[in-house]
Parts: sequence; structure tokens; C-alpha cells
Amino acid sequence: MTIERKRPLTYYDSPVRTPPAIVHRTAADLEHSPLVAGMLEAFPTPALLLDANRQIVALNGRALVAFDVMSGFDVHGLRLGEALGCLSADKMDGGCGTARNCAECGAAHAIRAAGGGAQTVRECRITAMGPNGKERSFEFRVFATPIEMAGHRVTLVALEDIGDEKRREALERIFFHDVLGAANAVVGLARLVSGTDPAQAKDAAPSLVRASTQLLEEIQAQRDLMLAERGELTTGVGAVATNDILQAVHQQYRWSPLAEGREVVCELASPEGHLRTDRTQLIRSLGNLVRNALEAVAEGERVTILAQTVADGVLFQVANPGTIPAHQQLQIFQRSFSTKAPRGRGIGTYSVKLIVEQYLGGRVSFLSSPEAGTVFSIWVPARPPVQPPD
Repeated sequence: MTIERKRPLTYYDSPVRTPPAIVHRTAADLEHSPLVAGMLEAFPTPALLLDANRQIVALNGRALVAFDVMSGFDVHGLRLGEALGCLSADKMDGGCGTARNCAECGAAHAIRAAGGGAQTVRECRITAMGPNGKERSFEFRVFATPIEMAGHRVTLVALEDIGDEKRREALERIFFHDVLGAANAVVGLARLVSGTDPAQAKDAAPSLVRASTQLLEEIQAQRDLMLAERGELTTGVGAVATNDILQAVHQQYRWSPLAEGREVVCELASPEGHLRTDRTQLIRSLGNLVRNALEAVAEGERVTILAQTVADGVLFQVANPGTIPAHQQLQIFQRSFSTKAPRGRGIGTYSVKLIVEQYLGGRVSFLSSPEAGTVFSIWVPARPPVQPPD
């Protein structure tokens, strides 16, 4: 006998919604209050008022811009994630605040705490669907305060965009750690090569080339990520073989300091697949997954790179025996999130998803469990999309 389990109405906050007539009446009361309008417009950032069920009943002009709407009537009754187009907002019938992912959302935490009477500040990451049908990422510092305005108990929410701050922090970690490390290696090897012992110079030359290549790759990867986020990245499509990609990534990481005490195994595809794509971006994306895996596994453990030809494309996979905790799985592709925080870069899986899905026409996914370990997958079509990204 099969027992059917009902899906809960919510995984975090209440699914109850205020009827539209009451929302519009409350919004009208607040709109006619000069104090409310003056207070909201005094904020230099998007600011809004939420009713007891977290629905928008008033907002300032900067919030209209953030939500990409012409009038407050377009968003009255919506919740914050719904107004922003959050990908989790429609996963449950109860809307924003009720999905599994909402339990890890800083904005949801701040708003819930304010609903209970506490003034709260939290950081949040929101992945949303943009008006052009492409995903975009928001990073906010959320200020939530319970107040009474025009006879209504509401929650005042102000959003400070901290995207640039988080990018700067990530770049500082990358350049002060990865790039500086590669530069030090280049300098040390260059001194060795310039020494008087020809035998030592000959032995050190391949290592110098690898270190110099790594340094250049780190810089180019950050440049391309910034271009991709602005929609300005240009891809170079050409014919590539599956095993060529696997071997290039394997060669790049088998001698990496990250692999010290760990094993990087490459399982060549048989039969070998072929596709037309941007070789550099695919190798870089797959390499990011290998780097993450090496940082996640313990000494003596193995990271495996493999591929297989599937329907209309090739499926590349990076597997390791570790497990990602459930609460981290809900945030894995969000910008600035790192399973290794605070020392993590927080752009690895985010950049992979951005490049592969918006520029290579592929898909990125993962599975993680104690029984099977963790497997990240990149599916790339045999031929690029007909229409390149705008």
C-alpha cells in the first residue's frame, strides 16, 4: 500500500494572503498620508511598506525602478520576491516566503523578524528572472522595521544594493590569493630559470609556463565574468572533441597545488563525442567545478572528470565523494554564496551557470547525497543556439 504524502502549504513563513480589496484600501489610506509619502521618498534606496501578510501596500520611486514598474498599483498585494521576479516566488501556491529556498533567504528572515516586533538587518541574495527572459542576481542589505503609519501596523523595508560591495570582496579574495599566489610562483621560477645552472633552468621551464598560464587565466576569467554579467561577452565557436576538453581540464588541475594529497582522475569518453562550442569557456567552466571539488574533498580522496554523449549534446560531469548540506544546496548557484565562506570566492558555481546557460546554450545541475556523493553536470548542445545572447 502506497501512502501519499501531501506537500506542506509552506516550508517557512505563512501562506495566508490579504484579500485584494483590503490591500487596495490600505494602500489608499497610506497614499493619502503626506507623512508616508515624505518618509518613503526620503530614503536614498528602494523602500516599501508591507502589511501583516508581507504584501506591498506602499513604496517609493526608487522601488518602482527596482521592480521595473510604472505605478505602485502594479505591485500592490505582491510580496518582495514576487515583485522582483525571484525564481522561488512561484514554487509554492503560497508564493514568496513559503518555498524551501525561502528558509535560507535573508530578506525573508528580516521581514519575519520585523513582523514579530524586532528591528532587523540581514543580507540576502535573490536570483530573479529578468524582463528579457534571462536570470539576473540581486544582492541586498535588508533593513526591516515594524512601525505604525496612517493607522496601520506595517513593516518598513529598505533595500541597499550591495552587489558592487560583494563583487569587490570577491575580487580582493581572488587577486590577493589566487593571482598573488600565481605571480609569486612565476617570480620564483623566473629567478630559477635565470640562474647560471642550465640543467635547473631546463627543468624549471615547464613549471614556469604552467604558472604563467595560470596567472593569465585567473585575470582573463574575471574579465570575462564581468563582461558576461553585462551581457557583453563574445564567444568563439569552433569544433571540439569531448576527450580534448576532458584532457585539458585534467592537465590543468592534476598538478595544481589544490590537488596536493588528492587524486584527479579523468575517464575518457568512449565513443568520443564532438560538438561546436566555445572551447575556452567550456574548459574554464568545467575547471571551476573541479577546483570547487578539490577544495571540498579531504586528503586521499578522489575527484573524477568524465563525459558521455547524450541527446543532442554532451554531458560533462565532475564527481567527488563529499556531500553538500541541504541548506547549502538551496543557495548553490547564487552569486556571492560559498560553501567555504568566509574564505570562499563565492562566484564559482554562479559563473559556471551564467556562462554555460546564457552563452553556451547549455544547462548546469547537481545532485548531492551521502550515498552517491556530489556530482555537478554540464550539458552542452552539439551545436550552439541559433540566436546568441543579446
